[in-house]
Amino acid sequence: MLENSLEDLPQHALYKVGDSIHALVGGIIPTKLTVYGAKAGGYGTVYTVLDDHLRRYCLKLPRVPSVDDEEAERIRREAKLWLRLGSHQNIAYAYSVVELNGSIALMIEYLSGRDLSFRMARKRLSIREAIAYAIQICRGLSHAQARIPGFVHGDIKPSNCLLAANGTLKVTDFGQVRTVEQPIGESGDVSASSEDLISQEGPRRWAAGTPAYMAPEQFDATARPDVKTDIYSFGITLFEMVSGQKPFPGRYHAECFEQHATAIPNPPVSLNADIPLQLSDLILRCLSKLPSDRPQDFSIIEQDLAGIYRKEFEASVPQSTPGTLTQEETIAHSAGLYLLGEHAQAIEQLDQLLKSNPESATAWAVKGRICAALGRNDDAESSLTRALDLDRRLAFGWSGLGELLTQHELYQQALGYFQKAIALDSQVPAFWYQKGISLFKFGHVRDAAKCFRRALKIDSRQAVVLSALGDTQFHVGDVEAAIRSYETAVALDSRCIEPRIQLANAYYSCGLFDRTIDNCREALAIRPANLPLQARLNAACQALYTKLKSGDEEEAEELLSFLRENGISATEVVRRSLECLARSNYDPLVFYLLASKLHSVANKIGHPAGRTIREALLRINIHEVAHRSTLYWLGRLFYRIGDYDSCTLVFNQSVVRLGGDDKSLYYLALCCELKQDYRPALE
Repeated sequence: MLENSLEDLPQHALYKVGDSIHALVGGIIPTKLTVYGAKAGGYGTVYTVLDDHLRRYCLKLPRVPSVDDEEAERIRREAKLWLRLGSHQNIAYAYSVVELNGSIALMIEYLSGRDLSFRMARKRLSIREAIAYAIQICRGLSHAQARIPGFVHGDIKPSNCLLAANGTLKVTDFGQVRTVEQPIGESGDVSASSEDLISQEGPRRWAAGTPAYMAPEQFDATARPDVKTDIYSFGITLFEMVSGQKPFPGRYHAECFEQHATAIPNPPVSLNADIPLQLSDLILRCLSKLPSDRPQDFSIIEQDLAGIYRKEFEASVPQSTPGTLTQEETIAHSAGLYLLGEHAQAIEQLDQLLKSNPESATAWAVKGRICAALGRNDDAESSLTRALDLDRRLAFGWSGLGELLTQHELYQQALGYFQKAIALDSQVPAFWYQKGISLFKFGHVRDAAKCFRRALKIDSRQAVVLSALGDTQFHVGDVEAAIRSYETAVALDSRCIEPRIQLANAYYSCGLFDRTIDNCREALAIRPANLPLQARLNAACQALYTKLKSGDEEEAEELLSFLRENGISATEVVRRSLECLARSNYDPLVFYLLASKLHSVANKIGHPAGRTIREALLRINIHEVAHRSTLYWLGRLFYRIGDYDSCTLVFNQSVVRLGGDDKSLYYLALCCELKQDYRPALE
């Protein structure tokens, strides 16, 4: 998918060249992928990897760590859509998905060529090449629209058209797709890479696309796009392919909107006399301002293009070959569908395969693992047993039987199956982890810790294993080691709730009440209704206040009682918070305890209340604050109420006095971007 080199490796990539990624395809099939290159993008990182059979893939990973539910759902949705597209000659094929530390990573076919944008930059396409590529784009999008009702790609442009070594074009990047199931206004982000446009506005009015290629209706986030939206973007792309330039020269978002909405493009034939008049007219129809004036769908455009191709070059258009999956690809695809929640489709696909090939041990084992996860224990046991009858050396089949027993808390019997899996393949961290969990549940804590360490020796980036190791360390009283394990697990998978709960308990037991509060707040942002976490947060607030403050007990009890209350209106939260702050003479500690409550309602209040909060926050002397978390919450609140100058001041203080950290630098970059100060934002 990408042409990679060592120099291309992003500085902050989680994996480096030569690293091994131990993962489970579809959460089921063990695989080891070796990294040999990477590229960074707005979504995160795409790694080029080799499996044990030296087959190449691209592994698309999101930014980590991420605690954003919306971002996690967007990634999952893209993966599900891509897998539903299946195999087609003109679609970049999504092999499956793997789960790495709570994040879904897409496994996509590797393409050794570059994208269409790179090809056009090197040399203008001939008319014959341009039409041939355009036909392939039409075929890929026609397939997508046939497979998924109401499919709209939303970001058709040359850089989203990849070229294989044999010249085949494949449409890629389905992160901004809309479907008929999707509510109006819900989509991905506007593309804003350096190849595109410079923002000259604050909040954007649209929800998806790259402005230079967007249809007029795409600039309205309340509009519902359809196939005609993609046809307009295709028209821009085809115009550029045949003429060497875009129809509209705008660089800024506002310019692009104005030009797409009102400007009439020059006929392509006026820019390149070699363009057939019929092709020039077709492009202009695609660029009609009104969707109703554009061609109906891509199959009609393909027919028109094929007719022009035959007429101009007296040659037939190369036919497309139907996409077919190998047995191994079908199994991996089914496992991926299961991991993404498409259980019925995954089972149906496996059953179809097993009808034609009932001797596939791997297919039976995957079906068994899926049935076990769905609670169909009898089907799971029979499928796994059938798999092992066919292939006694199928390691993940044995581990599947072990997991089935652990569901019934038969940990001693499960140990034997996990040991068989390890004997067959000792380099799978999941097998050591499963054995360790059974040992821990059975009371063999130190032996469990040895298994977890063995798993981490194979791959040290396994958050769930680090969390389990922390449990064993906490159990034997080594709290400091447990904290280190939990902290590393959270850094790798910030969405995993279990290590956060245990970390809060460990911090509290050591008297680290401020860290307990921060951790509980972050965990409650992921799982708001967790009562043990809320109780631990309340206890930590009381303990911290008691430890650091002495004085009016009634005032302290009123503050702590307020912190424990839930279901209060936003207006009441603001009023009582500001009263507590004023009584404390704007004490930074009191603000720190109130910060999360204030932040939770800041987007529900009007401008007058926002101004009142701002006036109160400005009375806190940031030069007296020595606690990074207090500065963080103060800066966050300034940002939330729209005081970007004060937000910048607070985070600058944090960086100067306490050193740079990801959160401070992130908010500083956001404020710079909002002020259109792009160079400091990038730095």
